[in-house]
Order: sequence, then C-alpha cells, then structure tokens
Amino acid sequence: MITSSKTALCLKKEYEGKDGYREKNPLHKPYVRICKALTSYEPTNPDKIITPWNDYENLTEPLTQIGFFDFEELHFEVYEGKGGHLPGEIVLIDYAKHIAFTNDIYINTQGFTPEQAEYNQYAPILMTSVDTDPKLCAEERKAIMERLGGGKWQIFGAHGFKKDYSVNS
Repeated sequence: MITSSKTALCLKKEYEGKDGYREKNPLHKPYVRICKALTSYEPTNPDKIITPWNDYENLTEPLTQIGFFDFEELHFEVYEGKGGHLPGEIVLIDYAKHIAFTNDIYINTQGFTPEQAEYNQYAPILMTSVDTDPKLCAEERKAIMERLGGGKWQIFGAHGFKKDYSVNS
C-alpha cells in the first residue's frame, strides 16, 4: 500500500488497536466503529505500507505538491490536502492523460450506487460531517478543480462512479 506519511501513521495506530484520526473525535467514533463492524474492516499491517514522499508538517495551502508517482504510462503529480477531509489525504493528477484520483476530498455523489446513496445518508446524522473540517475540505475541492487544465477529464473519487468533467481552455 502506498500512502502519505500521515495516513501511514493513522493506519499504524489502527493496527496497534489505537484510535485513528476519525475515532479521536467522540462525535465520529460511534459511526466509524459501526462502519468497521459492517465492512469487517481489518487494519493494514504497517510493514506493507510504503511512504515515498516527504512529510510536510505545517501545510499552508489547501493542496501542496509533495512529489510524483509513475505507474506504467501514467505520470502523476502528487498533492497532499491540508486535512479538510482527513490529514494525509492525497490527490493524484496526470495532466497529460487528464486523469485525477481525488480520494475522499472530491467524490461523485451523483454516481453513487443506490446502496452507496442509502448508506451515505447516515454519515451527516451520525457524525455531523464526513469531513474533519468541512470548510477546509471545500477549499481543497476548489483547489483540485482549479488545478485541472483545459480539456476533458476523468475524475475518480473514493466513492461513486468516475466523473467526466470538461474544462474550456
């Protein structure tokens, strides 16, 4: 598994039986525990986690470029969010192929399956928000969209189907 350093730390804590980022918030903890029980969540062994990018402690922008990631013919710029959804959330953008992987910072709610839509309606009730800082997460989403150049894009969030998005040049 390839992650940011902050995500690796969270996963390590979960593996050790400690609270992850979301569970530290008492308003989020019951919902996260329910999700883990319903999905039979198993924490990742930290020995299987790779953190190829530097860890930047005090990010000043909603998105900060932290490195690059190549996968076959795809060449991504890697950005770390400031923590609006969760600390350590990363975004991958391939400007040549017009592909963006946005994790949970930007998801295609219009592309949810009926089951995802039904499940997703409980999060705001049980957690107050799926984001650690909803205002900051909105800034991160805006920063993602501002980084996309002209053309037709494919955006893959962590939930929902791919979103086709066009930017006029």
